[in-house]
Order: sequence, then C-alpha cells, then structure tokens
Amino acid sequence: MKKAVFREKYESVLELDVVIYQEFVAEIGGIESWLYYVAKKYNIGQITLLYKRGSFNQINRLSQYMNCIQYTGQKITCNKIIFTMTVSIVKELYESAKKKYLIVHCNYKYNGIFNYGYAEIPKMDKVYAVSNVARDSFKKIQEQDVFTLYNPIEMDKPRKLLKLISATRLTEEKGLSRMIKLSEELEKANIPYIWLIFTDRPAEKVSKNVIFMKPRYNMQDYMKEATYGVQLSTDESSCLFTKECLKLKVPLIITDLPVFKEDGITSKVAHILKLDMSNLDVEKIYNNIPKVEFTEKKSTKEYKELLCNK
Repeated sequence: MKKAVFREKYESVLELDVVIYQEFVAEIGGIESWLYYVAKKYNIGQITLLYKRGSFNQINRLSQYMNCIQYTGQKITCNKIIFTMTVSIVKELYESAKKKYLIVHCNYKYNGIFNYGYAEIPKMDKVYAVSNVARDSFKKIQEQDVFTLYNPIEMDKPRKLLKLISATRLTEEKGLSRMIKLSEELEKANIPYIWLIFTDRPAEKVSKNVIFMKPRYNMQDYMKEATYGVQLSTDESSCLFTKECLKLKVPLIITDLPVFKEDGITSKVAHILKLDMSNLDVEKIYNNIPKVEFTEKKSTKEYKELLCNK
C-alpha cells in the first residue's frame, strides 16, 4: 500500500535541477561525508540527492541541506546528474539528464582487494576524481579525461568535549542507575562527552559514549586528562578515587554523602547531586566546570605511630 501511494505521488515527471545519485547511503562513510560537506558548503536550494536505500539517520542529516528523494524508478528530468560510483550508473537517470558527470571516489588500483567494483561507463561530460591517486588509477582503466576535484570540508565549530572518568563496580550500591540517568540526560541535551569507566564488571544498559576499560593499578594519566571524576554511589565509607581526582585538580560529580562532606568536598570543587538525582542539571555541569583548590586531610602522625617501631 505504501509503495502504491509513493508511486502515485510521483506520477508526473519530476523536474529537477542538479541531481546527485548515490545508490546506497550508508550510516557512515567517506562518500556520505562528502555529500554532507558539498550540500552544506555549496547548496543554494537546487541539489537533490536520489538514493535507492539508505540509513535513516544519515538521510535525515543530509536533508538539512539538500532535497533527499528515494528513487524507485519514477520519471525524472534534470539539468545535471552526478554519479558517485561507476557501478551505480542507472541508464534511465543517465538519459534523463542534459549533462552527465561522474566523481571517482576510490583508487581503482586496489579494486580487487577492496571490492569497490568497476563497470564500463557511458560517455560523461566530465569525470572528476577526489585525488590525483584516484584520477590516475581511473585513467588506466577508462579512456576519458579525468580532472582532480578535492573534497570540500565545511565543519561545524567543534564544541567542548566532556571527558568523564570513573573507577567502580557497576552495581546499584555504586550508583549504576544514576550513571545511566546522567548519560541519558547528557544525550538528551546533545552534550558531547565520552566516559571512561574502569571496571571488572561491564554493564549492558549504558550509552554508546561509555567506554569500558580494564582495571589498572595506575590511572593517574587518564584521570589528569578528565573534565570530571564521577562517583554516584549510594553510600561510601571512604573513597580514594574522589580524593585522587581532587589531588590532580580534577573536579567531581558526586552524590550528597556524609563522607564527602567529611573529606571537605564542597560545591566549589564538585557538582553534588541528590540521591534521587532531582537536582541534576547537565547544562550547569557542562558550562560551569569548577577550578579545583583542595587540601586533603592527613593522618601522618597517626600512621607513623601505627607503622613505625620508633
């Protein structure tokens, strides 16, 4: 039923200006990045991407800057058509365009190894390649002039990345559900982050931004580079991890526990969350990173008395 409705929608001829045809639009890939940058940098409303199959997420991303239409054989006329792969040149689309172009995105010298695929192509008005390497490899198998067309890059301004770190068992008493809640809220707010969790018990229900690390005896190198140390336990009698972070001038995200108060950890060096997470504010965590000045509590005299004979 849906296919019938779709075909009725395109019963008449679609008159388009510039068409890029990519048979399969993958979730990630070099051509997909090229499509995004081309559309973002050069599109002034006339580019249409035609595709047969594609990742929903990638198509949704591309549709911000270009028209995206699933090609199911509907009749089309266009001023220009740009094919991205030799194996994806559709005869009907080729014949529907006034001008035809091909952009070579691979090194055909290694065609057999990487299975890029190659097919004899009809005459194009112009053939481009994304590098001299791609250009020269194509010229060896096809008698057409090829011109180098370097990929454009039109990146968004990168945002600050939150780098979280934890060293803990992933159990309820150590705050597993709170950790999941924190990661969910960060993602809802579209805050970029990675979270290294050193643990011998990885959990399943965690974010794709969480990276499980095997426990190690020396974590200081990783801790020093973190934006926050995170410890969301239900209870602690003492937590060396939080004190290690503070000694390295790394602020904390912790729960409101008596032992943390005893250690002298205040809102000046940490975001302190209630056990029910009702005061969780990820925007505040992202935008207000404390500068740590911390003096640890020491029992030097007592240890000397305990461990020394004199």
